[in-house]
Amino acid sequence: MSHRRVKGKPVPVPNPVAVVSALNGNSAIFVSRGGALVSGLQAQRSQLTWLGRDGAARPIGREVRSFSGPRLSPDGRRIAVVLDEQSKRDVWIYDLETGTLSRLSNSGGVTSAEWSRDGSQVVYSAAAGAKSAVWAQSVGGATAPTMLLELPDISPHASLSPDGRSMLLQSLVDQRWQVQSVTLDSSHTFRDFNGSTGFEITPRFSPDGRWAAFASTESGANEVYVRSYPEPTVKVQVSAGGGGGPVWSADGSRLYYASGNAIVEARLATTPGMRVVSRDTAFAQVPNGLTARGQPNFDVSRDGARIVIPSAESGAYPLVVVPNWLTEFRQRMGA
Repeated sequence: MSHRRVKGKPVPVPNPVAVVSALNGNSAIFVSRGGALVSGLQAQRSQLTWLGRDGAARPIGREVRSFSGPRLSPDGRRIAVVLDEQSKRDVWIYDLETGTLSRLSNSGGVTSAEWSRDGSQVVYSAAAGAKSAVWAQSVGGATAPTMLLELPDISPHASLSPDGRSMLLQSLVDQRWQVQSVTLDSSHTFRDFNGSTGFEITPRFSPDGRWAAFASTESGANEVYVRSYPEPTVKVQVSAGGGGGPVWSADGSRLYYASGNAIVEARLATTPGMRVVSRDTAFAQVPNGLTARGQPNFDVSRDGARIVIPSAESGAYPLVVVPNWLTEFRQRMGA
């Protein structure tokens, strides 16, 4: 039986390459059968911005960086945001009172972040090769992060329950995105939370921990659902006509989600049973992408009057085409 192995020195062609750790290490590089190479924008520069229901936008600070996935702290005074620099993604904290932006994590592979219930920590997922881990790090002092869970599969999104005893994960299991629940005791018991055959992404706990919102393609289209927790015995479809990137209101009575370039506000009632009372467009014609890698690329203020989004310098997505890339490739390999 023959054994293959890699020999020789690596040659960068091209360099650098944007690698998305949240998507199994996929890169923004594509090669046609004819030998042409197409590459996409590595990271889009943007500015954190408040956007009101009337469409009025107000920049937050002066920083123009590659921001994504902003999350407001429970007291509304800080924003945790993922910042992409030279293909390294980490959590940064923007203090709204002092106007300062400071780095929190040093992982380089952060794929999602959210606040703990009391606002003292940020919980984030970070990819490392073919595995992922979930970490918690204090924002109040120079302390090292604590690993909450090491994962056997790629899990770019994690949501910690309000009581800190369990977690919901978006994991790549058997080549399918699946929402899993896992206990954070010594047993670390994993189970399939939704049990559908569709792709399931971005689970988010409700503020009281009794419900979980997520997006799924089980109906054929991407829609937002809510299920009871910890036992998923109740299930309600929240969106209609497509939806993704669910975000709970502070009191759990409303669920916001992206639909096209708008954000819809769904009012929910939990007695006598979970049901959707109404759906209304809360923020129309939002200028930038409302989801990033499937995750919500916005957050809603406690009073629901405005959202924070990364406002891009340009809505364009530049593509670079190199028709004779194979010729250059052979030349580099020959050298």
